[in-house]
Amino acid sequence: MQHRLVTTRGDLVRQALPALAIAAGAWVVLLVLSATGGGAVLRHDRLLVGGPPMWLATVLFVAGWQVMLLAMMVPASLHAFARLRSASELAEFGIRYLGVWTAFGLALFFFDAGVHSTVNHWPWLAAHPWLILGSTFLLAGAYQLTKLKSRCLEACRSVEHPSGLRHAIQCVGASWGLMTLAFATGAGSLAMMAALTLLMVWEVTPQGSLAVKPVGYSLIAVGVIVLAGL
Repeated sequence: MQHRLVTTRGDLVRQALPALAIAAGAWVVLLVLSATGGGAVLRHDRLLVGGPPMWLATVLFVAGWQVMLLAMMVPASLHAFARLRSASELAEFGIRYLGVWTAFGLALFFFDAGVHSTVNHWPWLAAHPWLILGSTFLLAGAYQLTKLKSRCLEACRSVEHPSGLRHAIQCVGASWGLMTLAFATGAGSLAMMAALTLLMVWEVTPQGSLAVKPVGYSLIAVGVIVLAGL
């Protein structure tokens, strides 16, 4: 029985290698973009403020968002990718998984476009930009403390017969707050993106629940500090 368990774990590790290689490649792309000054494609604010036309900004955002997803979310779902036994299964799972996360990213992007438009027409908010950042920290932190976060995270951990669509929905439910934080603060900051990636990877481990609420309280504290203008 013990030998069978070891073999099974070895098989899972081998089956996860393609997804791990894809994630590693995405991090290489991020490093290259950062080193060559091409990181602007990841900065939604630069795309929306004085950037290209909206249709082109959307295309560039989607391209950059795919790299972020491969770098940040694939590692957090290696346990699901490890159960895929063929290239066709990997492709089908990946397309559905990235499709759901891309829809979420586009929702964030268009919401942010609305925020920028509001700031442009509301001088008071333009003079207090930290209110948006502080509110984002509060939102991400508060969600960490909810039962919905716990249920979605538990579902995201449990993958026996993975469906790309179902697993992506579960993982969006588990990690949308942290990815919103990555969208607001991490795009263009490799250190922030790496920290959030490690956190999301840790959360899906059996011990990950221990970190969820402390992280939530910490994010709320940061949000309060930012809102206070300290």
